[in-house]
This record gives sequence, structure tokens and C-alpha cells, in this order.
Amino acid sequence: MSIDQVKAKVQRILTETFGSVSVDQDGDFFTRFDSAVVYIRPFEKSDEVTLVRTWSIMLRDVPLTPEVYRWVATEGQAFFFGRAQLFEEEGGKGSIHFSHNLLGDFLDPEELQWAVIALGNSANELDDQLQSRFGGRKFLDS
Repeated sequence: MSIDQVKAKVQRILTETFGSVSVDQDGDFFTRFDSAVVYIRPFEKSDEVTLVRTWSIMLRDVPLTPEVYRWVATEGQAFFFGRAQLFEEEGGKGSIHFSHNLLGDFLDPEELQWAVIALGNSANELDDQLQSRFGGRKFLDS
């Protein structure tokens, strides 16, 4: 399946699921879950594999402490849908993302729906918990 076919399929599934879907300046689809935003990006991994990446930026400007690294490496990997990732930024701070990948070539509507909804609901709950535990700013906070 070509990348254009996968993008069209993803857009159709998201529109049917959520009534509409937004597209950002990078061409990524996105939808909001209260305080969380889930992005959806189909992309070619190779000539033979197309993936659909779903992710949410839960926190920004998080102080990079041993406790943050420990949470991301342990508890942040223990979800059925999604895993936490830590991206280091300048000034000793970072951002915590929550992501899940799917095979685009074999994508069915229920799989994408469940992945986006599970990721969005988890990110919406986790951003509050992690902010109170580690600091930083939620993605939608200015």
C-alpha cells in the first residue's frame, strides 16, 4: 500500500471516528483529549513498510532528574497502548512524550481507533499526574 493510500485511509478512519480531524502545518493529523493532543503520522519506514505513529507530548520543560529518567524507563514502559519517551532539551530540561506505532499496510479501523483513544485518554490522565510529580508544563499550557 502506498503512503498516499495509507494517509487517505487514516484520514477517513479518524474522520469517521471523531467527526472531523485537524491537520497541522507538518501535515500530521491530530485530535484533542481534554488537556492532551494526539498526533497521527503515517510514514514510510522503508520501501516495504509503512507505519502509523501516534504520539502525545504530555509535558515540556521538565527538570531532568534521576526520578524522571527512572519513571520513563520503568513505569513509562508498562502500558498496553503506548510507551513514554524522554527527549532532552537545552538547559537541563526535557519533554515527556507518549507514543505507539502501528503497521500502516495492514491497518484496520478498530486498531487505529483503539490506539488513538487509548493513547489520548492515557496522556490526558498522565500529564496531570506527571506534572504534579515532576514539574514542567502541559503541552497546551503557554
